[in-house]
Amino acid sequence: MLGGVYELTPTGTGGWRETVLHRFNGSDGRAPLGGVAVDASGNVYGATPEGGGNGCNNDSGCGVVYEITP
Repeated sequence: MLGGVYELTPTGTGGWRETVLHRFNGSDGRAPLGGVAVDASGNVYGATPEGGGNGCNNDSGCGVVYEITP
């Protein structure tokens, strides 16, 4: 798996519901790392160390900074 961004929402029974917000395909990032930041409008910001365009010293790309909007 190339990675993804998920939302966890508590259920009324003490469990969690997982919603996939984005699945990375490699060209838009791969292997997201670390936490994310969320602004007052609900936009989610994060980074991946791999994916994106090639042109770095390896074949896995340079990584990306991404924004996911509601």
